[in-house]
Amino acid sequence: MKLIFTTPGPVANTICDDSLSPPIRGMLQDLSGSAKIQTEPVYNGATEVDYPRGNVGGTFSLVTQCSYASYNAVDLAITAACALLGSQGSLVFTPITGATDTLTFANAVLKEIKAQRLNGVELYLAYTFKTTSLTSP
Repeated sequence: MKLIFTTPGPVANTICDDSLSPPIRGMLQDLSGSAKIQTEPVYNGATEVDYPRGNVGGTFSLVTQCSYASYNAVDLAITAACALLGSQGSLVFTPITGATDTLTFANAVLKEIKAQRLNGVELYLAYTFKTTSLTSP
């Protein structure tokens, strides 16, 4: 699995990549979407009427795991992740390392980061992105 978050500049930030040394492994937690629907009652009607409003959004979240060489490297990883909070950019997701099929979320925003577990130099970080569009080749 590979996830690259490119912010303005452009700066490519590797969120996870199984092929790195040490590998930053990722586990997908949520890939969802929703649309805004306006529901109105109809006079003397048996059912309501739904109007899609075209506002589509979603969530992309994953947990990463990496064993770092030192405590300082763990601190640097947490600092780098927190520095991206609130950033907007292109999120490119490759489910299988080395594959050419990708999913691209334009204008994704890094909404939340949680350090889920820290065991010595092994760090688990949860990332949540707000997404608005999805394309694939």
